[in-house]
Amino acid sequence: MGYIYRYVDKIEDTIKYVGIVHANRSLKKRIAEHMKNDEWSNDSVWKVEYQEFPNMSRTDLEYLESHLISYYRTYLWYNTSKSNWGTSAIAKVDEDKWIEFDYNNLKYEEILTDKTKELYNKFKIVEDEILSIQTMQAEVWSKVLEAEKANDEKTASFYRGQFVAYSNLVDKFKTLVKIHKNT
Repeated sequence: MGYIYRYVDKIEDTIKYVGIVHANRSLKKRIAEHMKNDEWSNDSVWKVEYQEFPNMSRTDLEYLESHLISYYRTYLWYNTSKSNWGTSAIAKVDEDKWIEFDYNNLKYEEILTDKTKELYNKFKIVEDEILSIQTMQAEVWSKVLEAEKANDEKTASFYRGQFVAYSNLVDKFKTLVKIHKNT
């Protein structure tokens, strides 16, 4: 499935960008790429419109895109490639067939995806910290056993206290992770 799409500046009622999507890509992903990588796509109030061309080759889509870049003069704004190809006498697009693409949900999806990755990274750090504390806890317990073997109750008692403190810390971390994973 091939698409040609355009960004219409709602404030100026001007078409400022034209693009294509060819096989093996989706329009949704392409618009999301603009939102993530192209500062201009977040600097205005846009209406994104598209037309479907199910049987058009990539070559034909590129040709149509270059025609529309010149026709709409989007090279004055954000289309820099193909800006000097000129308009075509045979390439035509039916202006009544543009379909508005609702990309507002993409903004929220992008924000949620970023927040999810951020939380995952934080949980990963906490889980790594839990493992580190459990390692220290095991080392402390071995010192408790050594002290008990040497009949040194004072040292054994000291290390038991450290062991309990580490246990409480691990439990608190695990509880925090559990609470946040359930929210």
